[in-house]
Amino acid sequence: PVTIRVQQIDAAGNPSLIISRTFNKDTLAPTAVLSGTPATPSNTTTLSITVSGTDVVGYIYKLGTASTTDCTVSTGYSASSISLTTLITNSLTALSDGSIKLCVLGVDVAGNWQSAATATNVTWVKDVTVPSLTGTVADFVYSNSTSQTPTLSWSAATDATSGVNHYEVALGTTVGGQIS
Repeated sequence: PVTIRVQQIDAAGNPSLIISRTFNKDTLAPTAVLSGTPATPSNTTTLSITVSGTDVVGYIYKLGTASTTDCTVSTGYSASSISLTTLITNSLTALSDGSIKLCVLGVDVAGNWQSAATATNVTWVKDVTVPSLTGTVADFVYSNSTSQTPTLSWSAATDATSGVNHYEVALGTTVGGQIS
């Protein structure tokens, strides 16, 4: 705590009563908290991230590829404090598919900044590239017989960023459709 004392003394040397006030000096930096960050992998092309945290009233941030974005380096952060009411809404279209990193530093009302060494950060894999798939469905004659079995074949699909999760096959004109 810091105590400030004030006393007035007139021209004749008479002192007034002393008035004082004690304050707590805030030297602790806050920690930013992020919500609404993309899952990994993600095909998100525009961010919508909220910054909050105990005592956080503003923030600065930087965004880039994970391999070149170092949160502990103070250069590259936005120039001035941004209000908590402003979401991080950057477009990701200029960034290539791969690991993306967001670094955030919070500030409190006393002007204490979260250090770059303890920056809040999140990394995710951006993947907006459609997997490659080539193949055919062999011709067959459909009948009401329950013994009809179509032959399906294709080359394995590839996706260099996040891999192939699964295949979907349609019977009819849409996935999940049926021949009637």
